[in-house]
Amino acid sequence: MARGRARWTLRRRLVIGIVALLAAVSIAIGVVSVLALRSSLVAGLDDEVSSASNRFQGVAERPREAPGGGGGPRAGDILPFAGMP
Repeated sequence: MARGRARWTLRRRLVIGIVALLAAVSIAIGVVSVLALRSSLVAGLDDEVSSASNRFQGVAERPREAPGGGGGPRAGDILPFAGMP
């Protein structure tokens, strides 16, 4: 085994070392990027779920009107959809 390694030229050893180092750095950057993106997306989702929960609690806690007492939708109850004027 030592004979095979002794036959490697300096150029070959340097190229293999640089390629291995580049692969290790690329993997490290990929792992850090995935973890950072995951953390950011989970935080954004948490904010959206919390906001939706707060909106739902506000609607659920609003007192209901008596039947037949003009309990139709109010102007503030209807949310505009994307693309609506």
